[in-house]
Amino acid sequence: MIKIGPVHGADAKAFAALTYPRFRELLGTESTADGTGRHVTSIGAILEGRPVGLALLRHRAAGGDAPGETRMLSVMVSRGSRRRGIGWGLMQHAVSAARRAESRKLIAYHSNRTRDREVFEAFLAASGWTPPKLAEFRLGGHADWTEKLTKSWDPMMRRLAGLGYAAEPWDSITDDDRAVADALVGDRESFNYRTFEPHIDPAISLVLRRHGRLVGWIFGESPEVEGYHHYTNGYVIPELQALGWVVAGLHDVCRRQAEIYGPKSVAVYETVGENARMIGFMKRRLVPAGPLWVDERYSSALALE
Repeated sequence: MIKIGPVHGADAKAFAALTYPRFRELLGTESTADGTGRHVTSIGAILEGRPVGLALLRHRAAGGDAPGETRMLSVMVSRGSRRRGIGWGLMQHAVSAARRAESRKLIAYHSNRTRDREVFEAFLAASGWTPPKLAEFRLGGHADWTEKLTKSWDPMMRRLAGLGYAAEPWDSITDDDRAVADALVGDRESFNYRTFEPHIDPAISLVLRRHGRLVGWIFGESPEVEGYHHYTNGYVIPELQALGWVVAGLHDVCRRQAEIYGPKSVAVYETVGENARMIGFMKRRLVPAGPLWVDERYSSALALE
């Protein structure tokens, strides 16, 4: 007989193999390890006394104009226990838990490198979820990738220096710089530096300048729970985008990362799936440097209204 229900703290260890290593510390807890206060729901399936399935959810309460949302961090059924309706049962319990949390939708992310990706996508489709949509394009590599490209990139860096390129630590900006940055952003929220600023690592975040004037930025973050440094936002004014200002900024910021965190520290670059221009740049200019991995991250959703 299959039993599906909440996983409590004392039972969490038995279910650990049924989720990703980075999420195991969340099993059986009521808030995330990073202190965000978002509630976590662990739903386990037991067959003949053995843990055979797990759905792990994290709920975000409604706030301001943002409706409540539940992310399905992972859902897994052991290989020997599939085709018995366990996944379907876990999904029904996940929907109920999300509704109790007053979420308006469930959302899940998966990678093009996910094992059994086709099986997972078919499972979501059969459960009424939206088709996968490219949410992020990401790649990761060691911070010393700049050393591998020194000979080929040095001419470009010298050319940009002649055009007035310079990069400085973000925490050096002035009130006048902020006024310029606000004018550049306008009402484009996805480029709003103030959204990212509370989360950045000042050691690996740069302001980009042309002849001393602020024209863009590169923001890096160093979350302890992730184990790597990732660059979540880079911007330069349109007339400089084709000249390589952002390329130079990534070059300089990774050199800083190598100096501060070590040449083998991992740097991850990501951009939203709609940013076709940036994805093209990453494929043309960064992938040839030999990253550790390239990842396309997809999202699917299930409306709960």
